[in-house]
Amino acid sequence: MTYTRKIKDFEHSEPSDASCRKTRHLDEFENELLPELPHLRNYALSLTQDSSEASDLVQDCILKALENRHRFRRGTYMRRWLFRILRNRFLDGWRKKHRRGTHIPIEDCHPSGLSQPGSQEHWMEIRDCERKLSQARPADRMLLLLSVFSALSHKEIANSLGVAEGTVRSRLSRTRAELRP
Repeated sequence: MTYTRKIKDFEHSEPSDASCRKTRHLDEFENELLPELPHLRNYALSLTQDSSEASDLVQDCILKALENRHRFRRGTYMRRWLFRILRNRFLDGWRKKHRRGTHIPIEDCHPSGLSQPGSQEHWMEIRDCERKLSQARPADRMLLLLSVFSALSHKEIANSLGVAEGTVRSRLSRTRAELRP
């Protein structure tokens, strides 16, 4: 039941001594509470450094104060009591937030989306190529490695190995065909 509904229920019921005292107590509590709202707002802003969080914190504080108004003792300084509630609510929220850790949207972690292509197919292709290359004749393997990794022309490879350029081309063609899946 909300605070305003309780006040309306007290206003529309038969006036008895007990209900008049309760209504009077609510009115007194509300009259003491309302002037403290700007101070609560400023204190909440100093704690949170964010306007929307400060508004939520003040709302939580007021709700907690209204739920526990029976614990408020007359003669107690209302602002100090409300500041204590507000500070405790802030600390509870801060602890809860730090237990959970920082929140980072998943889109920030993976800008391309949630799915990424698997990498195991590439590794399997490399492993198959390595296995086939190890099965090739040593001369053909050396010829292919020279062609691919040293960036030498067919003529330069032929000169370094002491064979004809056509032989280098035919051996490379045959070795590449054997490596294809």
